[in-house]
Amino acid sequence: MSSPGPEPVPPVPDAVRMSAVHLSGVQALAPGQRDLELRFAGNGLQIHRLDTRQAVGTLAWSEVRSVRLPGRLSLRRRPPRIEIRTDGARARFSLPGLRAGQVRAHLVPFLDHQGIRIG
Repeated sequence: MSSPGPEPVPPVPDAVRMSAVHLSGVQALAPGQRDLELRFAGNGLQIHRLDTRQAVGTLAWSEVRSVRLPGRLSLRRRPPRIEIRTDGARARFSLPGLRAGQVRAHLVPFLDHQGIRIG
């Protein structure tokens, strides 16, 4: 009996969506603004307000220098945080309802595929 081959690698998703709370860095949003969705897609990152169903802003991947993800293991009880850095700014968000490992599992393959540095 032969051993099975390596586990198949799941395909990279076309987009990743996450509920978010704004912490800082986006002028159109107040700190603590809830009802947001971060949409990581092939053309870039979009921030949407769910309460008004409007896009707050879009960053093309060519504008993004790095994305800082939560550590692999987090013992903190607060939601994981993410930071998106451009040449002149950085935006920070909290990701309620997720664990740090879930954020990394969803975003690392996607960001690697886009060529984005994970910091």
